[in-house]
Amino acid sequence: MITKGKWIVVPNQYNEMIDEGKHTGSICVDDDGEGYYICTMKEVETLEGVSQWRDNANLIAAAPDMLEALQQITSALQAYYGLEMLEETGYTLLVNAIQYSNDAINKAVGGAND
Repeated sequence: MITKGKWIVVPNQYNEMIDEGKHTGSICVDDDGEGYYICTMKEVETLEGVSQWRDNANLIAAAPDMLEALQQITSALQAYYGLEMLEETGYTLLVNAIQYSNDAINKAVGGAND
């Protein structure tokens, strides 16, 4: 099960690593002021590294929202069209997109990928 709550990026601005010229931060759950850590990001030493760190941290923080959106979109497509009907009518692109989405969802929730 994925940790519930809004995932946020928290740069450790006052971390002791700042004195060494390194930057780090964490992904936390903001649960009505009762936040806790999901993960801590590795320290970086360059401006390029800081930019990449921020991009990676934002992607991780958005993961629960993206998973939920992908689940809803995939479910709606399958319910509306039906995978079998799409396969029979030759909508290969949409069939492949649904299968790829299901694989990504399974990977995210720890299921087996077929």
